[in-house]
Amino acid sequence: MAHNILKDHRLIYVFYILLVLFPFLVPIGLPMTIDAYVRDGFNFISSIPAGSTILVSIDFRMMSWSEIGPGAVTIMQQVIDKPIKLVLISLIPEGPVLADKVLSMVNMRSRVYGVDWVNVGYVPGRDTSCVAMAEDFKSIVKADYKGTPVESIPLMSQIKDAGSFYGILTFEDEGTPWPLYWNLVKHVSIVKTGQALLLSSWLVEWQAKMEVGMAAGVRGYAEWEALLGVKGANTMFMDAVNVAWFYLLLMMAIGNIEYFRRKRTTSRSV
Repeated sequence: MAHNILKDHRLIYVFYILLVLFPFLVPIGLPMTIDAYVRDGFNFISSIPAGSTILVSIDFRMMSWSEIGPGAVTIMQQVIDKPIKLVLISLIPEGPVLADKVLSMVNMRSRVYGVDWVNVGYVPGRDTSCVAMAEDFKSIVKADYKGTPVESIPLMSQIKDAGSFYGILTFEDEGTPWPLYWNLVKHVSIVKTGQALLLSSWLVEWQAKMEVGMAAGVRGYAEWEALLGVKGANTMFMDAVNVAWFYLLLMMAIGNIEYFRRKRTTSRSV
């Protein structure tokens, strides 16, 4: 079979395509090491006490959906499945649209809007607004995403300042200022997830105890899925990457074996 593959190089690419597609059709769930910061973030979300309220910051753009979107859906489902309340917020203009997209792919169970969860939408100002909301949340947030005044939303009557939240969960592709004030000054626990290129700066914040945990990129979300025991889109992608590398190594081995076999055959015939 190996000889036939090497004889017709087209077969190499046919098998490659089939192998890469296979994990997306039949998820394998190949074993992987779980980084400590991913486990810390997962354990924090898993241990949030019933009845607590968390702030979920949706701060990524559509161009980052393929890297962050599937992981956001997985983690948000974990959050929705817990008996806790959540306030969604966005510090970038595109955030509310992505929040709607994520929630449309999540089973909301019997959650009631305004009682169990609320989306306050885009809040401009970033650092300045974060500081102001930590002191008086409703001094900045006057209405929800659809324009409903916060005074008429039952859940928002319980929100006063940073102390009203058990923690913050972020999904981001450009960094957010939450740790700078909400953690350092108000001591609010933060779990960050998002784009892989942010990992290096997040590691410093995690080591400095500014963040409880994090998950960066497809690999980080795949590790989170492994802890949840689900084979989601990120797990399938990592399976495909690993299978592709195994296949590449196999082809390199077969190619070298065939090279030396032909070299030996040629030398004998001379």
